[in-house]
Amino acid sequence: MKKTIVLLLLSVSVLGAGFADDGGTKYLEDWSYGNIYVTKPSMEIALESEFLYVNQKRHTVRALFDFKNLTAQKRKVPCAFPIVITIPYEFDGTQIVTSDFRAFYNLTALNLAFGRQTQPTRDEGRAFKTIPVNPLEADKKLRVIPYAEYKKQLDEFYGENVFHKDKNKTVYEGVNILLNGKKVPITHVGIETSVVQESQMKVPEEWGGLPVYNGEITLKLHFYHELEFPASSSSVVDITYATDTDKGAKRGEAYKSVYDISTGGTWAGSIKNFVLLTDDEVTVHNSVAQFEQKSLFGFGSYSDDRGTILCARNYKPSAREYFEFTGYTYGDEIGWAFMQNREKQDFVRNISASSFLDGSFKIGDEKSSSYKPECSFDGEFLNGWVEGAKGDGIGEWIEFTLTSTVFGPFMTNGLTRNYTSKQESWGEDSVVLSDIHDRKELTWTKNNRIKTMTLENVKTHEKRKLNLVDLYAGFRLDDRETETRWLSANANKNPCILLPGTYRLSIDSVYKGTKWSDTVLGEVWFYDLGKTFGAIAADELKSGKPFITAEVEKLLFRFSDYTEGNVKHMEEEFINLAR
Repeated sequence: MKKTIVLLLLSVSVLGAGFADDGGTKYLEDWSYGNIYVTKPSMEIALESEFLYVNQKRHTVRALFDFKNLTAQKRKVPCAFPIVITIPYEFDGTQIVTSDFRAFYNLTALNLAFGRQTQPTRDEGRAFKTIPVNPLEADKKLRVIPYAEYKKQLDEFYGENVFHKDKNKTVYEGVNILLNGKKVPITHVGIETSVVQESQMKVPEEWGGLPVYNGEITLKLHFYHELEFPASSSSVVDITYATDTDKGAKRGEAYKSVYDISTGGTWAGSIKNFVLLTDDEVTVHNSVAQFEQKSLFGFGSYSDDRGTILCARNYKPSAREYFEFTGYTYGDEIGWAFMQNREKQDFVRNISASSFLDGSFKIGDEKSSSYKPECSFDGEFLNGWVEGAKGDGIGEWIEFTLTSTVFGPFMTNGLTRNYTSKQESWGEDSVVLSDIHDRKELTWTKNNRIKTMTLENVKTHEKRKLNLVDLYAGFRLDDRETETRWLSANANKNPCILLPGTYRLSIDSVYKGTKWSDTVLGEVWFYDLGKTFGAIAADELKSGKPFITAEVEKLLFRFSDYTEGNVKHMEEEFINLAR
């Protein structure tokens, strides 16, 4: 059965995730989200800005929309939010059966599709053997029930029907919607099912030359609600929902999901500002838009440690346009390769300082370094800027120009020398890590580290206070056994979004060294958010309405806030060395 509808706001299709090294399959159904729709296009309501945050690791999506009512009258727009679950099955002619390939079925979804308990038979280990139903019984027209009745059915059908409780009930409960800060209630739920038999299936799924299933049931849940837009004014719609991204795959080579954005183009005009932030890689399909995409190494949830920010202006989604997210479980890029994965910081220019220490030291057999300010921006963690004033260097500064909009700064604190048990050592500190029993032996300890700094925009004189933890980064640099985020070496607790301009970092206070009064700033790096995001941020800040900018800054800060955990890890490592 099919219902012809016009899909308007947004659609999200989450195809699921693979399990690494499980050698089997689990919950093969596909889940689709979004598709907030009305029955006819609205040329009276404009979608001016959209911010989408897809967090695959936490199975959540949040979408913020800045709408404007173009009319002088209040407008009520009936909408619905559907969840679509496609459930493959293996049918032997009388009942649904399990096999080596189909050990698990999502009984909650099946019960909703059939409108009753499906009563599976199980073996002694409680695994499914058969489900005594004919799939064609689930081929039903749309039926609409009050949301309260649907919740009652869900409570009944959920119960013990989720094998090992792998699926959270919230994924069936719809969506949380706020309109200008007020909750929008879901009033009714439409339940619609359709069945595709083997003869109608275009691409049968196979594994090892054998069919995994011979039919599929599609369950559509429509969560009905109404949005009311005040006359001649803007409104913010805030949508959040839990997603189901657990889907079996062959040995879990990759995690993938799809976001269908095509229906976002049916409101009046174009989306002036669009920003997508995710902890995944993302690829755009079937689009004519000019997106700017930047990788955010250290902000990813999977093994290549890569997040993404994707931006466009005056964006009109095309028909069949969608985003594909991929978080690889295997690959050559791993977290400890800090600088190899980072984009070159060529947007940092005109580096200078109030003073610097004369001299040089040996980093490697064929590499030496000075103490000049450029050393804090050269991609080398084993050097940095050392101020050259008398005393602790309070008030000394380092200055630089940003030509792109960035998030940062991130910093290592102090002078980190290369202690390692896995390579030859060199330079002044010719000991291996396993020989260190007291942090007092470290050059890092003997020199001052920075406690607080002031970050100032030289032109506008806007200032921010930066607080740095006393973090030795050498342990993370030596970690070759596990994935390590770049952010595990960061000492700055207060990164922020910075627009292009000239900035000055001034030393306000220090952690005292045990031997010398020289204060050292280690490596400094930023995440380039791109010129498109920069234009969006500049316009928003100028208008006094940082709709997208504030959310991006908040989320990036939350994701990067590892400093206290970094210090805890450091203390544990020093304790281990002292044993």
